[in-house]
Amino acid sequence: MNARKHEEAGEAIIKAVRSVLSIAPALPVRDQIDRELAIADAACARDYFLPDEDAQVRLLFARYLMALLSRFALCPTAPPTIAADSTSTDRMSI
Repeated sequence: MNARKHEEAGEAIIKAVRSVLSIAPALPVRDQIDRELAIADAACARDYFLPDEDAQVRLLFARYLMALLSRFALCPTAPPTIAADSTSTDRMSI
């Protein structure tokens, strides 16, 4: 790989890292996940969600969809960087 290709790959990686860091605040932390799982467990035990629990689950799902959409926005730039001049048979999931 020549110097220009290395530079282009580096720029693409920097852009991808910036994108990931920008969506990081939308991703839940472990404590949030534990709270949501506790809500889901309680709802499963009684076979329904309370109205406030339902609202929390809907907000969580909306955050998930936003993070997923942001992640898919990275796909057009990441695969060419990974695939460029790769001799490995390993696959990377994005």
